[in-house]
Amino acid sequence: MPRGYRWCKGGRKRGRGRPCFYRNISKIPKAEGFIPIESKRFSSPSSSEESILVNEPIYVYLDELEAMRLVDGENLTQDEAGALMGISRGSIWRLLQSGRRKLIIAIFEKREIRIPFDELEDNNKSESIIT
Repeated sequence: MPRGYRWCKGGRKRGRGRPCFYRNISKIPKAEGFIPIESKRFSSPSSSEESILVNEPIYVYLDELEAMRLVDGENLTQDEAGALMGISRGSIWRLLQSGRRKLIIAIFEKREIRIPFDELEDNNKSESIIT
């Protein structure tokens, strides 16, 4: 198992349904999110709908960030990124599509970006418990 962390969005559910597959995360972001800057120079007339949307944050999950970091930041192919994260190329493609869409929406609608760190496990701790 690669060093670093492993993450699962659904948590450990017991019972029926498809089990949660862990994704290997090699780097954890230092920030817990980002808040847009209010600029009077670019302000547009606000309506009641826009004020409601501004208050709702967008959650970008760790696996989406890791996929974007590997493919866009480190210029790896989707196959190489999938091998590092322990998932398929198709899953990487879906993570990239979802993460990029969320970032574009957050930028253009001036919404807060939050990164949830739930269900994050240290691989080194889980290996030391097993052995």
